[in-house]
Amino acid sequence: AAATAATAAAAGSQSLAAVSLCAIHPSQALTHFCTPCNQLLCESCQLSRRHSGDRHSVIGIQDAFQKTRDDVLANAAGCTADSDSGLAKSVEKVREAIQGVNDQTQSASEEAADFFAGLAKALQTRERHLLQ
Repeated sequence: AAATAATAAAAGSQSLAAVSLCAIHPSQALTHFCTPCNQLLCESCQLSRRHSGDRHSVIGIQDAFQKTRDDVLANAAGCTADSDSGLAKSVEKVREAIQGVNDQTQSASEEAADFFAGLAKALQTRERHLLQ
């Protein structure tokens, strides 16, 4: 009866031919799950004092499987959303960096063009002065 939620998930997806049996009551299949104890239970264990009272919440094995599956999927979706958010931020930073490089390239090209235009004007002035 000391099986875990992972075993519950696995047992919930097994065929009837591969049903797990209770360690305490070997003739009984594990059909329930005690959530606080994180244990699979057979019918007899489920009815025992150990798993009764306000502190225990016993559900069917299929419900335990579905809950575990839903929790895993929700967690995976949350991880994916966090990853997507981080990826979007990274993409935005790369775009900003590319824009910065493009702006610097444009500025350097304009400075070079202005420099060569001034140099050409100075050479023309010098040429006129020498030819006079």
